[in-house]
Amino acid sequence: MATPFTLPWGAEIVARVTAENSYGPSLVSPPTAQRAIILRVPDAPLGLANNLQVTFGTLIGLTWAPGPQAGGTPVLDYTLWSDQGSGSYQPVVSGLASTAYTVSGLSLGTSYTFRVQARNAYGLSDFTYSVPILAAQQPDVPSAPETLFLRTSVKVSWLAPYNGGSPITGYRVQLKQSDGIFSENLIDCG
Repeated sequence: MATPFTLPWGAEIVARVTAENSYGPSLVSPPTAQRAIILRVPDAPLGLANNLQVTFGTLIGLTWAPGPQAGGTPVLDYTLWSDQGSGSYQPVVSGLASTAYTVSGLSLGTSYTFRVQARNAYGLSDFTYSVPILAAQQPDVPSAPETLFLRTSVKVSWLAPYNGGSPITGYRVQLKQSDGIFSENLIDCG
């Protein structure tokens, strides 16, 4: 049996056949009684990412894009999966029609790993690559700093604020100069 046809995904197939031998061709057969549609599962969604406009504290916003090929029939919906470091993914939500979702009720300071699957009439796609995201927010405002004059220098100190669920990696210290303009220095904590 030969496969000389290049048909697109989603094509509806109706076939009929003619037999040939050294005396010539036969009459054409009746067309197939059942129509076949060339289908496969959709490609995995692309670009799963943290939506920083939404993510804050115990909320994580996620976005993704449909895969390049829907498999010959439209993508019906998506399923979002999550893992908290156990290696066992659990569905967060299924039946999503959109390519964005906000997960709520998370534990501040906990890292979650997400992945997404698409579904069409034929079945489920492969998973997107996994994306780890820390449920966190920016740190609280530091307390007002204190200054202490030491013979040849000035010591500036402050109490560390609540870190928002993620370790503080640095501080920006601004000192007001005699001309009234603040200069800024970055102090790296990492």
